[in-house]
Amino acid sequence: MSTRELTLPRDRRLTVEDSDTQSTLRLLAPNGEVELTVEIGPNGPTVRLRAINLEITAERDIALAAARIAVTATEHLSITSGGDVELNSRQGNICLRANDDVSVDAERIRLNSPSSTPAVTWEQFLERVGHDET
Repeated sequence: MSTRELTLPRDRRLTVEDSDTQSTLRLLAPNGEVELTVEIGPNGPTVRLRAINLEITAERDIALAAARIAVTATEHLSITSGGDVELNSRQGNICLRANDDVSVDAERIRLNSPSSTPAVTWEQFLERVGHDET
């Protein structure tokens, strides 16, 4: 196994280790903690990143594809969209569990209703069923 090291500005170090089966690149913080690891082995590359904050910005799209994706937040998780949000399961269930309340706040909540079904207002519904609100 061979190891090479390069000292970077602000006391960071870059190391490269080569063995018969794997090459590993590491970026180390001034305290010696590993911040970035790139391992290239027989099954392809693996990337690990450790940071205080991680921001990803794209002008257009961000796409993630994998056999499994897990997102874990120890304090809070927020998903916000300026447009529609879709959650689809092509095969299997969608499970929603909460230790406390589940709140749904919307103009209309349509359960088991195809999206082509036109929504009606409360007044239109009362007209259809022939009910006078007075």
